[in-house]
Amino acid sequence: MRHHTSDERGSFELAMARVAAAFRLWLVGPALVAVALGATTWALGHRARLDAITKNALSEPERQQALWYLAAAAGAVAGLYAAVVVVRRLLSGLWRPAATAANLNRLLAFCLAGPFLVFLASARIESSSPALCLLLIACAGALCTPTLLLLLRPRPGPAGPARAGWQKLRERGAPALAALAVLALMAAYSVFFSRLSIVNHQALGTRTIDLGYYDNIFYQSIHGHPLACTLILGGHHASAHFDPILVLLSPLYLLYPRAELLLVLQTVWVALALVPIYLIAKHQTGSRVAGVVLGAVYALHPALHGANLYEFHSLTLLGTPLLWALYLLERGAAKRYYLLLALVLLVREDAALVMCFVGGYALLGRGRARQRMGWVTIVASLAYFAVVKWFFMPSPDMFNAGKDSLSFAYYYRDLVPEGTSFAGFVTSLVTNPVFALSIAVKEVKLVYLATMLLPVAFLPLLARPGRLMLLYGVVFLALATRTAVYSTHFQYSMLLLPFLVALTPAALERLREGRGASLLALDGRQLQGALLGCTLVLSALSAWKFGAVVENTSFRGGFTSMVRELSAEQREQYDRLRALLAMIPPEASVTVTNRLGPHVSGRAHVYQYRQKRRTQYLLVHDHDLEGQLKGWHDRRVQRREIIELGHYKQIRLFRVAEAKRGGAQRTDEARDSEPEQPGSIEVDREIEALPALPTRPPRRGRSGPPAAADSGAEPR
Repeated sequence: MRHHTSDERGSFELAMARVAAAFRLWLVGPALVAVALGATTWALGHRARLDAITKNALSEPERQQALWYLAAAAGAVAGLYAAVVVVRRLLSGLWRPAATAANLNRLLAFCLAGPFLVFLASARIESSSPALCLLLIACAGALCTPTLLLLLRPRPGPAGPARAGWQKLRERGAPALAALAVLALMAAYSVFFSRLSIVNHQALGTRTIDLGYYDNIFYQSIHGHPLACTLILGGHHASAHFDPILVLLSPLYLLYPRAELLLVLQTVWVALALVPIYLIAKHQTGSRVAGVVLGAVYALHPALHGANLYEFHSLTLLGTPLLWALYLLERGAAKRYYLLLALVLLVREDAALVMCFVGGYALLGRGRARQRMGWVTIVASLAYFAVVKWFFMPSPDMFNAGKDSLSFAYYYRDLVPEGTSFAGFVTSLVTNPVFALSIAVKEVKLVYLATMLLPVAFLPLLARPGRLMLLYGVVFLALATRTAVYSTHFQYSMLLLPFLVALTPAALERLREGRGASLLALDGRQLQGALLGCTLVLSALSAWKFGAVVENTSFRGGFTSMVRELSAEQREQYDRLRALLAMIPPEASVTVTNRLGPHVSGRAHVYQYRQKRRTQYLLVHDHDLEGQLKGWHDRRVQRREIIELGHYKQIRLFRVAEAKRGGAQRTDEARDSEPEQPGSIEVDREIEALPALPTRPPRRGRSGPPAAADSGAEPR
């Protein structure tokens, strides 16, 4: 009796399991696909009602119509499943409805992403709800993974001579196809972003701070004054950064001595990073497809677009040589690695701190040669940083604090409340670590980190021990209190982005060789390919909503939105500006305001208005004249100290009048208190004489040339 009862219980449990499996395969899966298809097709046919859909504000007739779409989709899905089962029976001679339904559920899983894409297409979701937008992107990417797993499952290839011929064809054609794909990606990126950056520049979307700075640095460097810049404090870029790579690149400025060259140079330089990314991925995974896909992931990343299109910065140049150095480190090519290490150090002084963590990663590897490379990296980087800070830059402080320097302590203002030095920052960290943690885990920073990690499917977090290389960038970005630092619209993301992409192949290889694939009953290569496809989907969606490839309400190149096409008015404005610039002799000294600086900064003597240097010409934009500066400018116009030569709307060109000989030296305030004399022309005595161009930064402890008024702290 007990045996009979046990058999009946087992049969009942088996029957219930079959019913549950049939319910899941034949009802739940197809029903979800039908609902997704019905909702998506109705939304695509009524794109004007997307906002109403996302707010659930459809009218009753619209809801009824949507239900009819759902019914039609259910009928189509049911017919598809039945047809596939019948066709498979005719072809194979076997009834396998359960296996067929399971495969169809996986194959059509990507359809479930449709409703999420509908919400992503709603207006301004990327700017009004970035966290929700990221969640929708993550869901859409995850729902595509089952389809990719099915499509990439191992299949038996041709046998015999055909198999050998196919293998030989792949070996010969794959390298050429991969190289062609990488070159095509590089060319497409370079052309698209070069054009976009130039159009934005011609629409007056760039500023003296910072494109004008770097344009003047290039000009001064090719004329015998390395890293000099008349627009910045102290007349030398070392007051902010030490970046000798600009001197090495400056001969290119002779090809086209205008700011547009810098914009194109930066874009092409960034695009060259796709080559080491391809080589790293191929070396780590053995797959050329992985190299091409990760190159596309890098090119689509919103943070790369923000750094590239925020005018010009030496930090944006870090990615390409850094990725080459990481590739050579993985290959163990010590001599070539040391050459790239030297090039990375020349990008900017704090690149040495980044490389210390690369050296630490090398120390965790196996083999004496690799560990030797790690020690050499750390020692050389620290020695270089110390030499630069003590002998080439006016301030030895980590935050560049000092009267002859542009301090960056305000980036971490909440952690240095009583001072501007790095010592105050460290004191806050060790005495109040919980407060520092509260700064690091603010919601906006978590959203930023999610935006950085989502296009690579968070895979770099699995790349042990390579995660050590992320530490410097995470600390630099997470502890900052200046919002521009933890934003994908600025150049600071280059401290993280190259490492994220470089670590992704290591994470994929770890998953392929680890227990994850076996636990999921998947082939390692199949899992790796599906994750690569997922990263490509996530990158494309992230670029759509947060990048510059497609216009959206979120992306900015720095502080302002990008101009993608010049309007007729903007084109006329640029043409008139060029006509005004043609009236200024190449050797003349010029004072400019912020909006116009990059268009005239390629000369020996160019200054910002607030620096109050005596120059021959003055080029101003009325919108830049505010407060005391506007009052002072208006008084100079009234006294005819500056004479207008031409204007177009808010852009005005002035010539500075010659000084009245024998005139009494009076201050601006004293003259303002006296009645104006008709025809009186006298230059403001507060304006200093033109200084000699510096060839090196002022030494610490000694006053340099007369300091210009701080024109605004340059971004790091």
